[in-house]
Amino acid sequence: MRQAWHIFLKDVRRLRYELIVVLALTAVYAWLQGHWSPLSSARTERLNVMAGLLRGFLLPMSWWYLASLAVYGEPLPGDRQFWVTRPYCRTSLLGAKLLFIVAFVSVPLLLADCFILTLQGFHPWVSPGGLLWHGLAVFAVLLLPMIALACITTSFAQAVLAVLAIIVSIIILETVLSPFGRGTMVGISVGSGWMASSLFCLVYIAAALAVTILQYSTRRTWAARAVFLAAVPLLLFGGRFLPRGSMWVTQSRLLESRTDTSSITAVFAPGGAHRQESRPRLIGPSA
Repeated sequence: MRQAWHIFLKDVRRLRYELIVVLALTAVYAWLQGHWSPLSSARTERLNVMAGLLRGFLLPMSWWYLASLAVYGEPLPGDRQFWVTRPYCRTSLLGAKLLFIVAFVSVPLLLADCFILTLQGFHPWVSPGGLLWHGLAVFAVLLLPMIALACITTSFAQAVLAVLAIIVSIIILETVLSPFGRGTMVGISVGSGWMASSLFCLVYIAAALAVTILQYSTRRTWAARAVFLAAVPLLLFGGRFLPRGSMWVTQSRLLESRTDTSSITAVFAPGGAHRQESRPRLIGPSA
């Protein structure tokens, strides 16, 4: 724990300017989103556009850049790193990186959510589970994959090239397969709503977690890259191998309505407007 704390403080000193920028972006986002309004006016439209730009592009990019720089402080691929010659415990190293990301991404985001809810007239302490779940989802879906990608590359430029290669591959495959009516992405090809999206996210997160743990425990870069390369086609083509019928049945059972609809009667009048009647069901002995 003491070693992890020293590594954490070293990363804070090394990335202090980047931290200032990320924290400033988070504060601006919280202020803009807190003053969001559905009313249509020139000022509110500008604020909403700026908040959307921060939420959808600037903040995720700054988080990815900061997380990758934290990992690249002690790069894992190769055999010429300075930290290999020092008594670094890999568990402490991983703990320091996670502590850094949680302290300067997850915690500021949690405070920003509380600030936004307060300005909108809500009480954040009424539902703390929702706030924690939002922070966990952001970490798992946005930050963990970037940490995994940084574990198998040596610079942010390599990570960007890997992401661009995946995007170009998706575009080419979509272009080639679209005339045949075949999708590639699991969320698109299955088309079964949140069930497909959940499976996509589970595979996505599991692959990122496996790559991160494998690299920090063994530093076998070839094995971690193999896991990453195996996960990419699984994400791209996994939807084509999922049975559509079973997906619909599973989703229907999970989302089965608990409302008693047997008392609702729909009456259609020929040639007239549709009319719907609702007859309440009597509970208990009738009067």
